[in-house]
Amino acid sequence: MRRRLQAPPLSGLLAALAALLALAAPLSACSLEGADGLTWRESWELLAITDDGEVVDLAMTRANTGLLRGQGHTRVGWIGGRRGSVDFRRRYAPVQVEVDETSRDVRMARDRFSQPGEGEDWTIEIRHLEMSLVAHLEDQGDPVPALAARDDDGLQVVEALLPGGDLRGWLETGERGGMLDGRGVIFHRFGDRWPPEPRQTVVLLSKDFSIGVDLQGGRTLLWAEVEGRILEPAGVRLTVVDGKPVVVDFRPQLDLQARLRRRRPVHEVAVLDGLSGAEQAALEALGHPLRRRVQGGVAEVLYEGRRLIGRGAVVEVDTSPPGASASASASEESAPDGGGGEAGELTPEAPVAP
Repeated sequence: MRRRLQAPPLSGLLAALAALLALAAPLSACSLEGADGLTWRESWELLAITDDGEVVDLAMTRANTGLLRGQGHTRVGWIGGRRGSVDFRRRYAPVQVEVDETSRDVRMARDRFSQPGEGEDWTIEIRHLEMSLVAHLEDQGDPVPALAARDDDGLQVVEALLPGGDLRGWLETGERGGMLDGRGVIFHRFGDRWPPEPRQTVVLLSKDFSIGVDLQGGRTLLWAEVEGRILEPAGVRLTVVDGKPVVVDFRPQLDLQARLRRRRPVHEVAVLDGLSGAEQAALEALGHPLRRRVQGGVAEVLYEGRRLIGRGAVVEVDTSPPGASASASASEESAPDGGGGEAGELTPEAPVAP
């Protein structure tokens, strides 16, 4: 079941005009900087994997890229398991959006994404007739420092506010509902780059490990904690190819590699919730597909000869124009000199629990 708020369809002429306005936005923003710029977007994202393999892909976004400056947007994807996939979206007027100075208390009408104080648990609440979600994530470690990339096309910043925490909660939509027990990661993203670059995110979680890779443009956010040891990876070889396991290889710096065997379904949605339906359609017509694909699976981690099993998810954000390399079929590297061994050089596959 999919629920989505959409703007009324417009004619081809109006869609073309919307495209021109969207492309002109960066030029109009020359006199505006930071959060006042016309292409500024800021989002708080939860990527969680439950113990039974479901994925919760949630984002609350404040953006200037739509019809109203500072408009709010909530998007929730509930993927996999016996319930199938659900896509929920909601928009909010700027007067309904509140963000405190720490950027850790976000409220959009009755929805909230907040951490009351440093070291305290995170709370996420989405309360609507169509969907109700209440989730608590235990703060179990220091945030991963933010990485920023700035060039002529703008600024992109990402940080992992929570690189891995226990998740407890409840999610209900329509006649379906259930407990959420598992683990999750919280990202904070902001910037004014337009259009955003393609991105790949891989998160691997269990009681024994928390591993994350977020690769976009020229910057890579990395973290790894295995069996209580906080590691400091300096680079990674990430291989994401359709129809094959995702491979994350930190060698030779660390004796650490992992494989994510993806499971159906694949959840695909439009990326820029801050745009109207007409603007999204116009940008896609001009060669920017603006799609987000999410898929969960079983994670196998090899660390210093030990084999650990958990869950994981991969997110592929494709904004590549025609003819460019799509992130869904690329092998990306951010590795120290010498790189790792051949990606996928894991021990022979052994049976794992589904």
